[in-house]
Amino acid sequence: MEPYFANAYYYRAIFDNTLRLTYFNPLLVEALRQHGNLHENKEIMDAIISSGSIQNIDGIPEKIKRSFVTAMDITPNEHVLMQTACQAGICTSVSKTVNFPTDATVVDISAAFCDAWRYKCKGITVYRDKCRELQVLNITTNDCPDCKTPLEKKEGCWSCSQCGFSMCSR
Repeated sequence: MEPYFANAYYYRAIFDNTLRLTYFNPLLVEALRQHGNLHENKEIMDAIISSGSIQNIDGIPEKIKRSFVTAMDITPNEHVLMQTACQAGICTSVSKTVNFPTDATVVDISAAFCDAWRYKCKGITVYRDKCRELQVLNITTNDCPDCKTPLEKKEGCWSCSQCGFSMCSR
């Protein structure tokens, strides 16, 4: 019932913040291989790892794009509708996460709760990307876009101690 979090992401071990592993959806890699060895195209693979999604990448066939939709490619309402459909014959609630991008607002998240209530969902879980200082699955590396130094999160704001870049949450 859960779509892939991302087609490519970084796994960061909570116990060792320096351990960072790259993951690519093996089914996607195989589909790209079958369509002219697209998995060997560095530009395409770099674009996938930088966004986690393939929806806006030129050169990937529409058939593949339709088959590999991620949690961040669908709207929060579509997440809630998916949960609603899956729980229809279940007496208790179902575990399903409604994923939100980093810039999601309180209004965005409360709308998902209202949708879940309206559709009579028995429970709902939401997660806003980057709301925790350390998270296991990461689409981006949390490196500064200007100087590539790891960003630090302090008081709800990602900032770079090296060059002063800042990305504050809303």
